Amino acid sequence: MKNAGSTIPLIILLIGFLFFTSGCGDKDYESGTYWLDKKKNPQQAARSFRRSLDKYPKKWKSHKMVIQALAMSENNIELQKQLMETVSLFPDSIRSEDIHVPASKLLGEDKYNRITAPIAQQHYGHLLSKKGDRTELLEKIIKVSCQMGDTIAAMDYFKRLMDAVEDGKVSNTAVQDLSFLIGSAGVEWVRLEWEVSRNPDNMDARMAQLDAGLIVGDSVSTRKGLSELISRDPDASSDIKLVRKFGNLVGSDPYNMKKLVQGWDGSLSPDGQNIVFLKELGSSKDSDPYIYKAAASGRNQTPIMKGRQQRLMSLAMPLYSPDGRWIYFYGSSNKNWSPQQNVGRFHLYRIRPRYGSVPEKLTDTDLLTVTPHFNRDGSILLVRRDVGSMRASVEIVRLDPDNRNMAEIRRIGEPVSGATFTPSGDSLIFTTDRGIFRRSVDGGAISVDFAWRGLFFPLISPDGKRLLIVNIRNQTLLIDRPTGELMFIGATAAPFGMFGRSGELLITRNFDGKRWVVKLNIDSKISSTAKFTVALSR
Repeated sequence: MKNAGSTIPLIILLIGFLFFTSGCGDKDYESGTYWLDKKKNPQQAARSFRRSLDKYPKKWKSHKMVIQALAMSENNIELQKQLMETVSLFPDSIRSEDIHVPASKLLGEDKYNRITAPIAQQHYGHLLSKKGDRTELLEKIIKVSCQMGDTIAAMDYFKRLMDAVEDGKVSNTAVQDLSFLIGSAGVEWVRLEWEVSRNPDNMDARMAQLDAGLIVGDSVSTRKGLSELISRDPDASSDIKLVRKFGNLVGSDPYNMKKLVQGWDGSLSPDGQNIVFLKELGSSKDSDPYIYKAAASGRNQTPIMKGRQQRLMSLAMPLYSPDGRWIYFYGSSNKNWSPQQNVGRFHLYRIRPRYGSVPEKLTDTDLLTVTPHFNRDGSILLVRRDVGSMRASVEIVRLDPDNRNMAEIRRIGEPVSGATFTPSGDSLIFTTDRGIFRRSVDGGAISVDFAWRGLFFPLISPDGKRLLIVNIRNQTLLIDRPTGELMFIGATAAPFGMFGRSGELLITRNFDGKRWVVKLNIDSKISSTAKFTVALSR
């Protein structure tokens, strides 16, 4: 009992010491809360909380309160300094609402991530080197790598996470974090790259990886993967399907590309004898767009309309009506609105295919720039959307061009970014963040056409069997709809293409900084694979 009693004073002293060192009774902290809550003076509060930290550097409450006070007082420079100090001591705190909300409100999310994420990344990297590839640490470093936009590190740590878990099945959280940075197709690319590294002879995985590479637009890695595939299967280089699929990627020109006219957004007349296109006669600082027409060979170019004379500073998608009597096009009075980015206020116009004709404005509502579908009764199907919003839901509408009457047919409550009507006009194929979908014009459920994400500006062929699409790197791909087979068409200088009736495809390419409408024959016969083999070996 004597020994037990003698320890009581020691316990009391220890409790007192812990009470003191924990910061309880911290007069500077109490002063800070007084200035902040009672006096509404965040500048003075920040000074008090800062003095508290000078005495108790690891006191979390003082860290979060000084950040909040600095954010309220809009002290940008001191806030950045304090964030670096706080995150260095508390790396897990970067997503804490106590500091993330006030700091990102003042600095912006991007700047907040640029300041805090590298510090956290370095911390978790140090822990990984000491403790090994623990799942929870890998998930944390993937998150902060994504927040700072470090794609290479995020992908590398994601592969390490797949190595660390059973059968490469990582958590949904890690998948979502990486998807926000590189898209779901990019995550699939990384997963397949990991699969190929573990099973180099899995040709199905290699082909799937090449498709994923086309979707995300990683031409360099896709070409490298193609070379590796052929090194393991030399007979693949003589496969005609492979030549069509990747010929343009390696530069063997399987579609016999031909330059037609300098300009963009070209389309053929119904009889295939003429082409209508857009041409810029101004400069990058002073735009002066025209609608031009020419022979299908590109000769005999003549203007049809000068945009500025009609107060139309942006033009898009000129195309002939089925009877060839009109040219329909989208126009905007604001040169800063861009059909390529699918934002802005565009209306539909039509004009006779001869110079001096006056265009007719057919709509006052804001339209998604899609190829109009011409019904046999003379009406036109269009897609209407909200002003200036790429994320808005859309409506399928029917327009009578002669009296300008427009009627809503069907609403699609999706954030539609691009669309195309099927050849019969019975359905709309459209792209969203979730993939490529289809919905009947007459109603019914929305169905999945393809589950690939990160693809835009769909255009269907006249027979409905092919779908032209643009990836996030502005590369055009051709999808064979019955089989899902992908073909690489090439980089585009404008997102809109146009199919002809005889297997032609018009797209816009860039040559020496100038846009040209080019013609590809996508049904051209390939008699030899020699050019493909030579191009691949370069």
